[in-house]
Amino acid sequence: MMNFAKQRSASSRLTVFACAFLVSVTVHGTVEAAPTDPVQSPEKHQRLREARRLLIEEALEAQKNELLPTLSPDFAKRFAHQIPLADLTQAILVRTHRDPFVDAYVRWQLTSFDPPLPQLSDQEFAVFMDAIPALIPNPRADPEVASALEQLEDLLVLSARRFQRVRDDVAQLDRRTDLAERFNEPAMSFAEWVQDKLGKTGPRPRQWLLARCAATIGAGWSTRSIKTKITRQFTASVDDQSLTTEHRRLIVQQAQRLVGSKRRFVKDVTFLANRTVRVTFSSSGVDRDDVKRWSDRLAGIRTDR
Repeated sequence: MMNFAKQRSASSRLTVFACAFLVSVTVHGTVEAAPTDPVQSPEKHQRLREARRLLIEEALEAQKNELLPTLSPDFAKRFAHQIPLADLTQAILVRTHRDPFVDAYVRWQLTSFDPPLPQLSDQEFAVFMDAIPALIPNPRADPEVASALEQLEDLLVLSARRFQRVRDDVAQLDRRTDLAERFNEPAMSFAEWVQDKLGKTGPRPRQWLLARCAATIGAGWSTRSIKTKITRQFTASVDDQSLTTEHRRLIVQQAQRLVGSKRRFVKDVTFLANRTVRVTFSSSGVDRDDVKRWSDRLAGIRTDR
């Protein structure tokens, strides 16, 4: 993963690790086979294996070229065979590869067949939430990046040469951040696809949103958008007659587990005319006020918080 190298001293240059952000990932993943169905022929199971193989190759090539081959899930149009729905459902529910991007890309493309989500027990749904495709970490949330930039900010004035080098390194950081955001599209789109499949009522849509929030925090990205969605969804839940008191209690408990998980990331780096650097930070996380607001909304209590 790309990040800034540690500063060896206050005067050392801020640098970017030479290893490529996505290309350097060495893949040792294994693909989990779908369960055997005696009604289906081995040839039909082979179709899923072949689809996975092709999609893994596409994902690895995308990493190599640092370019997504497609901006939408379109594999069903490109694959010559139909894949049994049971196989597709199983493939979507579980991680298909150890590399987070490859896993997200494969499952995202398999949604192009539009399989239904199966009926899951509470325990099975919890396992599914744990298997949500991971996001590529935000390069700006790397603690070494923050530390290096803070040390630079403490200096009064940089030399002209060093000032330019820092600008070049921050431009590289910006490029890597943009690349990470683009390569997170499969994971984000997969999560949205599941969200749509879960509908608007019952506990599952709210639980899935909280799982998405946890994934966002873990990767160090801004949680502003996902927290807004949670607030909106929880506000609408007051009219959801399918939500029991026990459902609401369990949802609040899930939200409470997010409290304390925070990631700081670099928001802006400003280069001033006098060759000084100013850095602003933001944080990704959920606090007690967030949970209180969501708990109130679930209970039908509207506040100005």
